[in-house]
Amino acid sequence: MSIKSITIGNFKGIRDKVKIDLKPVTLLFGKNSGGKSTIIQAIHYAYEVMVRHNLDPNFTELGGREIDLGGFENIVYAHDKTRSISLRFDLDLEDGGLPEYFDNEYYRVSNIDDDFEPTYMFCWNINSKDISSAWVEVSISWDEVADIFLVSRYEVGLNEQLIARVQASCETNSAKIQYINFLHPLLTKNQEDLKEAFMATCSEKKGKERSYESYERVFYLRDLIDQYATQPEVWLDPDIFPSEEYSKLSEIAGRAKALEVEISEEGKEMREKLRKMLEAISAARPGEKGTKESYLKEKMYEFWKNQEVLKKKYGLEGYDFYATFAPYEFLFFCLDRLGLKSITGDLDIGIGKGDALPKFEDNYGLSIETPASRKSGEKGMEHWYTEALRSAMSQFILGPGKILRDELKNFHYIGPIRSRIPRNYEPNRFVENSNWANGIAAWDVLHKEDEEFIGEVDEWLADRLKSGYRVTRKKYKEIDISGGDSGDAHSEEIMHRYNSAPTQTRLSLIDEKNGVEVQPPDVGTGISQLIPIIVGALYFKEGLVAIEQPELHIHPAFQVALGDLFIKQGTEKNISFLIETHSEHLLLRLLRRIRETHESELSLGITAFYPARLAIYYIERGDQGVRISQLWVSKDGDSEERWPEGFFEERHGELY
Repeated sequence: MSIKSITIGNFKGIRDKVKIDLKPVTLLFGKNSGGKSTIIQAIHYAYEVMVRHNLDPNFTELGGREIDLGGFENIVYAHDKTRSISLRFDLDLEDGGLPEYFDNEYYRVSNIDDDFEPTYMFCWNINSKDISSAWVEVSISWDEVADIFLVSRYEVGLNEQLIARVQASCETNSAKIQYINFLHPLLTKNQEDLKEAFMATCSEKKGKERSYESYERVFYLRDLIDQYATQPEVWLDPDIFPSEEYSKLSEIAGRAKALEVEISEEGKEMREKLRKMLEAISAARPGEKGTKESYLKEKMYEFWKNQEVLKKKYGLEGYDFYATFAPYEFLFFCLDRLGLKSITGDLDIGIGKGDALPKFEDNYGLSIETPASRKSGEKGMEHWYTEALRSAMSQFILGPGKILRDELKNFHYIGPIRSRIPRNYEPNRFVENSNWANGIAAWDVLHKEDEEFIGEVDEWLADRLKSGYRVTRKKYKEIDISGGDSGDAHSEEIMHRYNSAPTQTRLSLIDEKNGVEVQPPDVGTGISQLIPIIVGALYFKEGLVAIEQPELHIHPAFQVALGDLFIKQGTEKNISFLIETHSEHLLLRLLRRIRETHESELSLGITAFYPARLAIYYIERGDQGVRISQLWVSKDGDSEERWPEGFFEERHGELY
């Protein structure tokens, strides 16, 4: 799973929404103060919103003192607090689906023998294999009356289609599900999971009586399958549904009915026999045992208890009564449980106090309040019907947001000015993500990672980039040898102090030209700027890595070599590099590798690179805010259109 793109609106210099597709290597070019850093700052703001619920930040957690947003009023377009900032993230879910939510409670029938323990878990989830992508969009607004900032709207989509919207109200300090796309293909798809979720799974000791109550859900499902889906006239009322909506519902009901009969001739015949059997049960009259409802339950119990006998009687041997589910169970379920009169109008499903951003840390999922529950409360099986609905909505409303939040936790930022390491630097106990902004975290990594990692950094610094320096790490112990008598006793005391002293590390750089060991503060500024880039690129295993001006104070020869580092790590790991840069040299190396890959001219050990793995954006200010243009690259490593003015006077020598 990864972030595929970010869409930004009303943020700093960006007015109209702009979209940035993220590739393994994404470059942001443009003149100074043109808006390049705005893209990266928008991701910092998204982190503050989604992870910390900090809607009005000054300094950010990941940017530290390097990123000072100055609060909502400073970052909203034109400093107009009546506007809403919008941030949308598209997610790739090919390698994993959505989280699943369910209640850990079980419903047990308790008025029967201990040998018979039917257990039900009421949940409903979309099959992960059917989900390839998701998106989450949040709108952050200022409420003038309450004078607060809030996430006023939260939208989610699956497989490129909107599936739900949550809206917040400052007046009631609450949020509600305002819209569900009941016609979304994932909610109208035949779900094997639904079959598992609603089937009564139980065992019984032969001869024991079974509670009729446990079959309430069986009746409910039978209604869905055999009445709603195949007899739309029963529930489709043109006086209730608007004409456009009635037309849509008639269409999907027709498709559902078609699905029921588009089976083999043998299956059609068995389906018809089953229909007659169910009609016979439904037509039954009340008997001595009470009402028609109780009599029907008794008949259904008899049917369930003697399935094989009845199958044989009606010629249904080998038929799985639940093998073919109608494809629109979720819609019908919502129509019933939510008391909906329209599937296109505003809904009224409360999900708690606060703004529209759900609480992703709650593994239970949403706490929904339906019109039915507000009116009379829910008891018994009614509660479990709502539980099934809650698990479904939790998955497709909370799920994408939780994934985005976790992806933003994997966001890493290396700022444009990496701090020089002080002499005799004492490394932090942990590698803090916030210390990457000024590059200090890179030195903590070098102190703590294993020798294999140190060797990898050394290879890039010395052999691949040919910086003239090698990195080395020595381990030592520091002990106090003053005091005590001379002789063996003193030696034993020293050894005791040595054995109990903690092991420490010291980083050094070897000047390859003269073999002299030097401390990091004693080398040129360029090396101190370069090392955090190398370490970060090698250290991060996944997520989005934003780097501002990696070329700062770095020789052009190092800049082009960094291109190979980004290519290799972006190809071999689940990493996307988002690089704000002025370096034509870096881009020239990327274009060269694309051409060499296409012409099969790559040298041994060089990673192949393709246009689909590179995105280049040129960012500039216009009269209506920041404008972003994507520059497309051909398979031979050149632009498919004219490069912006002033680019690549020297590209001919690098490419050809």
